[in-house]
This record gives sequence, structure tokens and C-alpha cells, in this order.
Amino acid sequence: MTVLFLAGISYGHNGRRFEVVIHGDKLVAQGYNSGADDQAEKIRPYSNAIHDHWSNSPLGGAATAGLPGFDLFSPNQVMLGHDLRLNLLGAKKWISPPSMPMGNTVPDFIPLDPSEVIFVHDGHKVIDTNKLGFIELINSIEAEGHRDLDISYEIASEPNDIIFALEFELSTSFVGIKHSDTIYAILSPDGGNMEDRLHMSSLLAERYLGTPIPEPSGVFGLALMLMVQRRLRY
Repeated sequence: MTVLFLAGISYGHNGRRFEVVIHGDKLVAQGYNSGADDQAEKIRPYSNAIHDHWSNSPLGGAATAGLPGFDLFSPNQVMLGHDLRLNLLGAKKWISPPSMPMGNTVPDFIPLDPSEVIFVHDGHKVIDTNKLGFIELINSIEAEGHRDLDISYEIASEPNDIIFALEFELSTSFVGIKHSDTIYAILSPDGGNMEDRLHMSSLLAERYLGTPIPEPSGVFGLALMLMVQRRLRY
């Protein structure tokens, strides 16, 4: 299968994104929304999961997404000069989610069909959900941080009534920092309204797949509060 990446697409950087942080000795992707209100917390009360929506191609037969993206605003000093990689581990899907799920709804994710391939690229390298692989988000981490580490997603269909969850892992060449837990970039349908876009089920999928954040305490609690304040000004 060949997917033509649409030249000239310019994605806005505001919206649902991941900030890369360190909790203890492990990388964490903290989801936040710097765009319009999406009926959820600006800083998600869980980590490693956030959703966005496909945009169907005007040419038909394909869809793209420019979010979720990544940011590394305040790198730990030990990371300076090291790389940051985004490793694609796999993907799964939730078929026919309810448009307005009940609180006790449990997402039913299953593997992709062999014919369903999602491509991920950063303008330099393309990986996909069949062959997997990694993208180097940062070659050498700098003290001032890195904003708008954006990747693009593409599929050779116009997804409808289906939510995809791409499974990633963050890693760095610094041996003292562990790989992240699985990070879920959730991609939901395009559409003209909240129901068509499966927005509420997408938020449910975030909560279901996300990693619970410990009660704020000590250094991590202070760091989280500072991050919240910074994001609300962003």
C-alpha cells in the first residue's frame, strides 16, 4: 500500500499535545490542551494518553492528522546532549464506540486488520504500524528546550465510527533515565459535530488508557503545579 503524504500541509501548533517530563527516573508524556475547550481538563489528570481527530483529505480516500505533537520545554540537565526517540510499538482500534458513552463503558480495543496501516512521519523519516520503528524527535537535547516536536499521521481511508490508538514509547540515550510506559496517541474521526467525531468516547479512551498521576506531593507535586500554571498561560 502506498500513501501519498500531502505536500504543503501546515498544522497549527495549539491543541492537544504531550509535554515530555521526567517523573523519578522515567520519561513521561503529559497530555495537555492549549487550544479550545474540549470539555476536559487543560492538563489531563492522567499521563501518556491524549486524542485528536483525523482530517479527511479533500481528494478523498485518505485522512491526515497533525496532532498529538510533543514538546520538551524544560529538559533535565542530565539529558543535555542526548537524544529523544519516539518508538512505535503497535496500534489498536475501538470499533463503533457509543457517541455518548455511559460512565461504566469499557473501551473494546482490538488489533488492526492487516490492511489497516497508519503511517507516521516527521518530515525526514516514515514509519508505520506494520513495520514499526522509531523517529528521532531530538538529536541532541539543548538547555533551552524544544517546542513543537510535531509528527504527522496518515491513513489510506477516511475513518468513520472507529477510534485508533497508536502505541508509542519514549526513550533517550542517557542510560540513567528509563523508557516511558506505553504512550497512546488516540486518533478519532473527522466530522461536523461532536457525535460524528466520537469526542466523548475519545475522552473516555484517554482516561481508560492513560497512566494515573500520583497525588501531588514533594518535588513531583511542585513540578506538576508549576507545569499547570505554565500551560494555562501558553
